[in-house]
Amino acid sequence: MMEESRPRGHEVEDCWNHAGVWGSRGCSELERTLHCVNCEVYSRAGRLLLDRACSEGYQEERTELLAAEGEKQREGDISLLIFRVGKEWFALPTEFFLEVLEPRPVHHLPHRSGAVLNGLVNVRGELQICVSMSALLEVETNAEDRDDNRVPAGEPMLFVRSSSGNLVFPVSEVFGTHRYDSAELRPAPATLAKAASNYTQGVLPWKDTHIAVLEEGPLFERIARSLQ
Repeated sequence: MMEESRPRGHEVEDCWNHAGVWGSRGCSELERTLHCVNCEVYSRAGRLLLDRACSEGYQEERTELLAAEGEKQREGDISLLIFRVGKEWFALPTEFFLEVLEPRPVHHLPHRSGAVLNGLVNVRGELQICVSMSALLEVETNAEDRDDNRVPAGEPMLFVRSSSGNLVFPVSEVFGTHRYDSAELRPAPATLAKAASNYTQGVLPWKDTHIAVLEEGPLFERIARSLQ
């Protein structure tokens, strides 16, 4: 039993923030588990995040959001966040990004983690789903220094909101924001990985290379299917 816990009424019991290693450390289970990530309560919270149902009115809200995105694109003033995965540069609309995070451990879920689903990361005491953008886009990355529960040292992580909820994914580098007009988009080159081209609405000339502008709808839907 926990010596102190958060009042009931929350979908996920985040006792690790209060009685666990990120709180008072008063939980009697710590003597057995040594750390909250080894506790069944922590693992169960992760499974709840993956198994949660869509909220009421979600489809209507998503339809309105996509319609609003179409209006913004017609205005010809679209803001992107540019990031690199391996040797390839990609971008998504800035509004989907919540934060650029420092590298942190990835805790795998037994029998659930896979090629796209890495596991869970802790963002200020809240468990967030971590996915592999390199696996999803089939982009080769440098595997040096990679082990079972860490991303390569020094790699930032991007915290985003998507149609399947908040997500975190590691990237090789974050450049920053860039504004463009949709008329600037060009067809994806043949050199772009086939999987990446499936989620790319076009490319933008940029410096001495190009940026693949990802289409968030199909990309996030593919991620959602991988979490089922």
